[in-house]
Amino acid sequence: MKLIFGTINKRKTEDLQNIINELNLNIEVLSMEDIGWDRGEIEENGSTIEENSLIKAQAILAFCKEHNINYPIMTDDAGLFVDALNGEP
Repeated sequence: MKLIFGTINKRKTEDLQNIINELNLNIEVLSMEDIGWDRGEIEENGSTIEENSLIKAQAILAFCKEHNINYPIMTDDAGLFVDALNGEP
């Protein structure tokens, strides 16, 4: 099975692949670069990390449909939240 991880960060892709390998799962992690992503940065203009992750997933899904790529997509939007800023990023 192949899984698209919504990142161009090679280190993140390698880290996820290592975790999957340790779990002995038969999953190959593909980065956006691996699927030929050529649209630059995705504007993540949501108001929450969940919204930003969904924006990214929807953009990747649209690209995949146009290029007849049919793999599950996983995205994330990580942030650093600071107590001194009332839990805001």
